[in-house]
Amino acid sequence: MSVATVSSKGQITLPAGLRRRLGIAPGDRVVIEAAGDAIVVRPAADLFALAGFLGRALPVE
Repeated sequence: MSVATVSSKGQITLPAGLRRRLGIAPGDRVVIEAAGDAIVVRPAADLFALAGFLGRALPVE
């Protein structure tokens, strides 16, 4: 378990071990959700990785 401190601006720093474990790098986006009385932080889906998964776009005529 890791402990972080909330700054006066409401910011926290994710401990390095957790960032490495989750593959979170500087500039990555994360999703923050409330789950009961807990806060869940997880990497956000990379929307650019989904490019083309529906196939090619139809030409505009």
